[in-house]
Amino acid sequence: MPGVRDFKKGNQLIVYAQPSSIHEGIVQFSAIQSGILAEFFAPGYDRYFLSLWSRRAWPGWAAFDGQKLKQLREAGIDDMRQYRGIVESDMIFYVPWVSIPAILARFVVIFTILKLVIPLAAQQIRENLGTPSIVCRSATIHRNSWGAVLKADVVMQDLDGKAAVDAVVKHRRYIVRSARRHARKLNRLAGAAYLPLAFVQVHIYRRDYRKRRLRGFGLGRDLICTLRLRRMRRIKSPDIIGSTIQVVGKWRIAWNKAWLESWCEKTEGRN
Repeated sequence: MPGVRDFKKGNQLIVYAQPSSIHEGIVQFSAIQSGILAEFFAPGYDRYFLSLWSRRAWPGWAAFDGQKLKQLREAGIDDMRQYRGIVESDMIFYVPWVSIPAILARFVVIFTILKLVIPLAAQQIRENLGTPSIVCRSATIHRNSWGAVLKADVVMQDLDGKAAVDAVVKHRRYIVRSARRHARKLNRLAGAAYLPLAFVQVHIYRRDYRKRRLRGFGLGRDLICTLRLRRMRRIKSPDIIGSTIQVVGKWRIAWNKAWLESWCEKTEGRN
């Protein structure tokens, strides 16, 4: 490996990266950015070695001169053209299994940019509309007669108290849609994921936990409520013990007693 055997003095920081692009130019530019950031966040090394392992390319690498990176950082250089010479042997080795024509490479760049921009734009739209941030931790779906039975665990970390109550009631359909999308990702070949919903039960938490912990969580304070939609009469499920029931049309929300008490304690503490 050029530039690897020649290094005998000083200390070295090894950074492992997994490129997902088959565009050599994108990976090479990202490698240079990674080398600069590595020296910024972990200064003091004589050499920064970037190991590139990808399912779409041969094992690759890039080595950076730590002293030159330090000098450029301390000088406040922000022009990438001034960073010439930081890569050892002036070579970043990254060879994809499949080489794409230059004209298609532009579409790869556009697609990569859209993958980064669209989620950020969607998040900004949700914030402007007041839509809560939903993280689906687990979801199962199966067929029962004409419809699908969906059960899921979701987390609403940024909300508590009255804000959580208002968000669950107002955005209950959005919560279920998020859970169903997650179930479809986990069960792409299951036909039940595309049937009409016959029964839905979603456990909503205010704090994130491991999936294994959520399966046997019980009635702790971090369980906000269960959100239920029942369109098939023969499917029955008991409510949370001691819960406060709120019915909104066909929706049934069982507010966890322990969570309500913790909310009241916080309110009394502020007063």
